[in-house]
Amino acid sequence: MPETITKPDNMEYYEQISALFSEMETIRKEKLKKLIFIEAGFSFMFLITLFANISLWKTNAIYSMSVHVSTVLGIISLVCLVLGVFFASKENQDFVKQLKCVCLGKIIKAFGKISYIETFPFSNSILSESNLFSVFTNIFPGDMFNGTQDGVKYKIAEAQLRYISGSGKNRRDIQIFKGVLFSFKMNKKIESNTIVATKWDQNIKNNLAGFWVTVAALMLGWYTIFSGHFDAEIFMYTIFGTIFIVAFTILKMKDSIKFSEVHLEDPLFSKKFKVYSENQIEARYLVTTSFMERFLNMTTAFGTRKAKCAFIGDEILFAISTNKNLFEIGNLFSSLTTPKHLSRFRKELSSIISMIDYFKLDEKTGL
Repeated sequence: MPETITKPDNMEYYEQISALFSEMETIRKEKLKKLIFIEAGFSFMFLITLFANISLWKTNAIYSMSVHVSTVLGIISLVCLVLGVFFASKENQDFVKQLKCVCLGKIIKAFGKISYIETFPFSNSILSESNLFSVFTNIFPGDMFNGTQDGVKYKIAEAQLRYISGSGKNRRDIQIFKGVLFSFKMNKKIESNTIVATKWDQNIKNNLAGFWVTVAALMLGWYTIFSGHFDAEIFMYTIFGTIFIVAFTILKMKDSIKFSEVHLEDPLFSKKFKVYSENQIEARYLVTTSFMERFLNMTTAFGTRKAKCAFIGDEILFAISTNKNLFEIGNLFSSLTTPKHLSRFRKELSSIISMIDYFKLDEKTGL
């Protein structure tokens, strides 16, 4: 928890949070006891069927009936194991949701004017316009917030962006991005799009997910056609796929002309990140030595090597990649009386909010 909540004028707030967590700790213990009882039942069934199967094979039985019995016992063991894992995961997820529903709204009050929201705050057009991501088809949001800091409005969303196409054997599901997105307004409107991204990030500037997989599939399709194994469906997919790839290549050529790399003098920053812009002069105005230092500090605070941002109009959008579950305030398997989860939550949210202070957007002094 932030240190400010322990001050006398925040003591009432602190006592409210402590009371909520004490109440939820009681509920957590009751749910955990029930889960342990259920898991003990599954474990007992798993061990009984496992030992029965081992005993059956130790008798060196070769009769078909014994084989069938062994197969059934093996299936029962597997089902018990799967159900045990499923129930543990589901009970934990349900408790985490309940915990956030009861406590999160109170906790975030310590961070000023901020609220937990249910609707994803970033439109598809903004995400696409930023040029920070490959083509994606689905958004899976997590925790989301909006708020105001020193008069500056900001939005935060934990999210996964995925590219999903086809069905059955032809289904493709590619993760484009997983992490946290946040944005806020700047005091100056930017005329040209500028991108800062990790050096090896291949998902910027609207690269198509699975591009080389598609090319390989088309080559196989043409090989099948020319080898004499003509199939109308394969022919149709190959023709349309080829047209698509050609069109995409032309667009990429235009994009490479539109965006050019900005070469910076800072060796540490240039070693980790690249900057692309439609306007070299404006990009150098935005990506100053001070900005580069703050951007490096941000990646350190999140413990990630992969981060990027885009300057769009009067807004700056950050995308920080991480596989961690962010903004967690507790779970079923950890005591709520310890500050571990709340401390982590504070660091995650504070590191985002502090970016506004880094940019000093309340002062009309520019970047």
